[in-house]
Amino acid sequence: MSTAVGVVVGVVVAIGLTEMVLTAIGTLLGLSSWTRRYTELTHVAPSTAVRMAFGTVAALAAVTLGVGYAHPGWWVVGGILLMGLAGPILVRQLVIGTRGTALIAYSLFTACGAVALVAGVNAT
Repeated sequence: MSTAVGVVVGVVVAIGLTEMVLTAIGTLLGLSSWTRRYTELTHVAPSTAVRMAFGTVAALAAVTLGVGYAHPGWWVVGGILLMGLAGPILVRQLVIGTRGTALIAYSLFTACGAVALVAGVNAT
């Protein structure tokens, strides 16, 4: 991987890592802002069990993406977890007919997961 590509991959993975850290904090602490935003995006209010599971997976994704900077093979796991959290929200938005700028965030996070996955596969 060239230096320029490595920098771009590092930045993209950092975006996904930041989102997973913030999601883990918001969900595990039960912040109403996260619950409200999730409900706005999906039109479904998450139960406490769903919120805690989401937060746990987000924390695992954050750890694996972070470890991936030292051992890029871990980006495979982090990318799968990130896409597993962001992808279904994006699909749900498309199914309920969301259009425009509301799709940008979870499109970005799903793409970040895909970049992490590909970078991890190419590094191993």
